[in-house]
Amino acid sequence: MGTFAILAITVGFLGMALLSWNQVHVWQNSETLWKNAVAVAPTSQAYFNLVKLYETQGKFENAIVAYDQVTRSDPGRWEAHERAGGLLQKRGRIPGAVEHYRKAVRLNPNASDARESLASGLLNQGEMAEAEQHLRALLTLAPERNEIRAKLGTILAVGGRLHEAAKILTEAVKFDPNDTGNLLKLGQVMAAQGKLSEAVLYFRAVGKKEEASKHLEQALRILRATPSER
Repeated sequence: MGTFAILAITVGFLGMALLSWNQVHVWQNSETLWKNAVAVAPTSQAYFNLVKLYETQGKFENAIVAYDQVTRSDPGRWEAHERAGGLLQKRGRIPGAVEHYRKAVRLNPNASDARESLASGLLNQGEMAEAEQHLRALLTLAPERNEIRAKLGTILAVGGRLHEAAKILTEAVKFDPNDTGNLLKLGQVMAAQGKLSEAVLYFRAVGKKEEASKHLEQALRILRATPSER
């Protein structure tokens, strides 16, 4: 390798190191700036600016604390609850995330992302009834979200409410007739209700006729073993 090439690589590394040092320096100065701003005028916006910096720095625990300060300063800032819930969810602290999502949805009933995250957190905790309420609300807000229909139909089926599950999953299949996952789910629900001829039709609609019997047997074995409404 020539002297010029070695010199170019060295300059490149030095440049990267200088940029990294400058970035850390900027972060430190910004953190000091926003901490001072909070000390002088502890407004929700000052805390919000500080919390965004913490997120950029990867100081997520500090960010979570700062989000709490944002909401204490301005209880109506629903997006702060949503973002705090997201940080807690990523760190596996589901109960805390659920509480923040609940507050976000209470403050802004149209916050569909927060409501969907809330439903997921509730399902994770086994709180099916409340999760169902939020999934139904999501469908009202965004009827084009067919994956929400599928999720709602699934939890209704798991809960043994097969008639309701069949209704929702039928709507899902009408919305997207090419979604094989929903066709299979609807076929399984029909089989569990004893509607075997209808179940076979849905299994065959998947496009693999030779597997229809296998899906039917699996549905009967799993779903008939579960107490359910017919």
